[in-house]
Amino acid sequence: MLVDTHVHVVARGDPRFPLRPNRPGLTWITDHACPVDEYVGMMESNGIGRAVLVQAMGAYTDDNRYCVQAAGIDPARLRSVAYVDAHGDDPPGTLDRWLAHGANGVRVVAIEGSLDDPAVDVLWQHAVERGVPIVATVIEPEVRRLPRLLERFPHARVALDHCGFPDLSGGPAYPAARALFELAAFPNVHLKVSTIALDHARDAGGDPRDFVAALAGAFGVQRLQWGSDWSQTHDRTFAEIVAYAHRSFGVLGSDAHWPLGDTADHFWFRRAVD
Repeated sequence: MLVDTHVHVVARGDPRFPLRPNRPGLTWITDHACPVDEYVGMMESNGIGRAVLVQAMGAYTDDNRYCVQAAGIDPARLRSVAYVDAHGDDPPGTLDRWLAHGANGVRVVAIEGSLDDPAVDVLWQHAVERGVPIVATVIEPEVRRLPRLLERFPHARVALDHCGFPDLSGGPAYPAARALFELAAFPNVHLKVSTIALDHARDAGGDPRDFVAALAGAFGVQRLQWGSDWSQTHDRTFAEIVAYAHRSFGVLGSDAHWPLGDTADHFWFRRAVD
């Protein structure tokens, strides 16, 4: 069973969920908006058994209502990850509110801010206390600061968005992505090997299969999770994205079922009822 761990659903023209873009000039949130019912149809047509809906910050910033309510239409097959601003008003209380509305995880973003900020520690600690997964959306140099949090919170369940947007230049040795591979020392870290991450390997002049093999060699297949990044990634059909995943993870042979589904099934679904 395939599990897609990174999906952005966006309502189309629904006045109950007005757009609140996190920056100007975004066109995909209207031109390529994908409501949850359409995505469920894509799941059924492409062999996706379960999916994780991640707050579409580009469309709604921190208004998580559509993401959470969308997952609520089929909680056996859908999970939701709410975005909480670590520097907002009462982040722990905000997380509790979204959890009470049905969210299953929290997205913590440190793209422009430092992971050394105590506000991030407060939100991470609350997530750990609540037993919910943390989706860490970070890029360099923040990836290099993750070990401090991972050491402080060894029981945090962490999924690193898009593999931390690594620099994959230099070929399969990936010398510029050393900070990413060093995270393998922390067993509570999973990697979301999304279409974006696979494309980074391709665009660096390599083969995504080599990147997948390197990640599996460092982290093990049971700590890798595939995600489509639909509908923010929309430069090809969803069927083509799924085929791309099959080809990329096919390098793992009989172990490909772990990143394509079984790892995420346990991380996001089974563990909730274990």
